[in-house]
Amino acid sequence: MMENNFDPMELLNKAHSLGLEIAELDFVRQYRDLEKQINDNDKIQHLLSIMKESNQEEYKQIYEELLSIPLFSEYIELQQEVEEYLKNLIHIFVKAVSPNIMVNDHAKGGCNHCSGCH
Repeated sequence: MMENNFDPMELLNKAHSLGLEIAELDFVRQYRDLEKQINDNDKIQHLLSIMKESNQEEYKQIYEELLSIPLFSEYIELQQEVEEYLKNLIHIFVKAVSPNIMVNDHAKGGCNHCSGCH
């Protein structure tokens, strides 16, 4: 059996460093900036609070109203982009550990969608 000399804590520290690097990607920084603007926007916060108490039909109407606000729609688009990027990273990590592990949250279109993970 092959002996490994990796310290599990060192790998966790590397993962943390990678997370910090990801946080500095332009689209992630832009997402976080928009998130702050969303949190500071009284109209959007008011609509979001109403949404929490609404039924399904009202929810859809309020969500459509929110999407008509450019700040909110851009935020949602970037949120989806960030989430998709993170899902791709998780998929790469899991498949590097074992190709037999099933991953439900991987890239849209599965492994045939892009030119490859690595």
